[in-house]
Amino acid sequence: MTLLGLLVGVGSAATYATLGLFGRVALRRYEATTAMMFAFLFGALFLTPIVARDAPAILAAFRTHGVLILIMGLIPTAASYVLYTLGLKWLLPGQASILATIEPVVGTVLAWLWLGQRIDALQILGGVCILGSVLILQRDIETTAEAA
Repeated sequence: MTLLGLLVGVGSAATYATLGLFGRVALRRYEATTAMMFAFLFGALFLTPIVARDAPAILAAFRTHGVLILIMGLIPTAASYVLYTLGLKWLLPGQASILATIEPVVGTVLAWLWLGQRIDALQILGGVCILGSVLILQRDIETTAEAA
């Protein structure tokens, strides 16, 4: 791991963590789909000048894999962010962030089911640790919220 890789990873985590905070605030005024539409619109406007130099490669990829690209835009991008933001109606941002950490477990199970990926004992143990940690932390958050 390089220092740059570490910094980019920490930056990614820090900026992703704001999704729950800003999402919760946005839900006071907008529906989850509207809030995410604005987020994706401004994200696209910001990214357009950055990716414009790669436009020929992007168009070539879309011609070859357009359906897959559309599915990726719809399910793991739009649907996941809308569902996350919608969940903020009933969860605190901290709860939503902790719950989102089950993503590696879900990804591994889906890869096993759809792609036939093998899962070894260490991966199962890791998944159990993640799920157990999420359950413990959610219980602690609920206990703290009830005490307040």
